[in-house]
Amino acid sequence: MLLHGERDGMVPASHSRRLAARIPGAELRLTPHDGHISVLAHAPAALDWLLAR
Repeated sequence: MLLHGERDGMVPASHSRRLAARIPGAELRLTPHDGHISVLAHAPAALDWLLAR
């Protein structure tokens, strides 16, 4: 699971897109209104994703 806020001013979302394309079975979730830190609000959903696997 890769979570990335598209408004991240420190690491561009293209970085996560490249990683997701190279990691077998990876799921990329881009959140359009989140930045570098605010994306952490989606951590519970990411943990649920992990538990399901």
